[in-house]
Amino acid sequence: MVIWLRGHPIFCLFLLTPGIPEYLSGSSPLAGLVTAPGAFFLFLLLNAGLYTSGVLLVRETALRWGKGWPTVLILGAAYGILEEGIALSTLFNPHASVVGGLGFYGHWLGVNWVWSAGVLLVHAVFSVSLPIFLLGTALPETAHRPLVARRGLFLAGSALVLDVGLLLAITRFGAGFWMGAPLFVLSLGAIGLLVLAAYLAPTSFRWPFPARRPWGTKSMAFVGALLFPIVLIGEALSGSVDAPPALLLLALAGLYLAYLAIAVWQLSGLGRERARIAFAFGLILPLLVFGALSQLGVPVFLLADLLFLLFFRHLLRLHPARAVTEPLGWPTPLPTG
Repeated sequence: MVIWLRGHPIFCLFLLTPGIPEYLSGSSPLAGLVTAPGAFFLFLLLNAGLYTSGVLLVRETALRWGKGWPTVLILGAAYGILEEGIALSTLFNPHASVVGGLGFYGHWLGVNWVWSAGVLLVHAVFSVSLPIFLLGTALPETAHRPLVARRGLFLAGSALVLDVGLLLAITRFGAGFWMGAPLFVLSLGAIGLLVLAAYLAPTSFRWPFPARRPWGTKSMAFVGALLFPIVLIGEALSGSVDAPPALLLLALAGLYLAYLAIAVWQLSGLGRERARIAFAFGLILPLLVFGALSQLGVPVFLLADLLFLLFFRHLLRLHPARAVTEPLGWPTPLPTG
């Protein structure tokens, strides 16, 4: 299987996206493969049009620009606006089922601000950056070369635009919500500004004070496992605290930035390949738990969970504990200094 995937890296990317953010998490239940296969494959097609096309475009763009993780994360946030803002309108619709109370707490000028902060971070990390890291780490021979030519970029872009347009129409005429022309135009403007920021971003993070005693793999797996619960708990508590939404939004943004800074600080430098893999595994672990709890009735998810455990076992074998070289994945998983 690994040998076959080496010759088909785009299919590997397809397994990772939408595999991680949708099917491992239970957002799109794997049980549908048994209970409603027709609907399952229809939603799989829609998810692939969004995630696989979007992540491929982010990867290829950053690679052609000669950029690294800052650019990938910023483009990931732009992708989040495209999906959650333009396609699904959860950034704006106060009655969207996934938004809950955050459709009213922190809703200002037509935007669900507290919800937006968390969901854009999730997309930047889980939907975009994590699959790119895992692809480059699992198939290092593909790390520094484009996966598609210009025709492939055109096809991916066309699939993404068609998918977003279809979901926008479903949201508009099926769910009966339209964000309005001003927010639509401003969303496109925000995406454009983020693309510009991604183009101007430095190639890598620069941490002036590397950790003298870097944390081990178990510690980094624990740190990775904290991110998703932090976002969930932060948003769950938002509607129950007696604080102005703007103040809470700043606090959450500061918490998210502090978390990313700690991760960069600990994962920078030589010989941190296994720690980065452990961090990635920790990021996914809460998704596995939430996905399992939401799909206990039809445990098809167990097969997907097993495959991902074997996948990480393969990654650790690729990067022995005594390795001291920089990881081969592209972009460089985290800065060297």
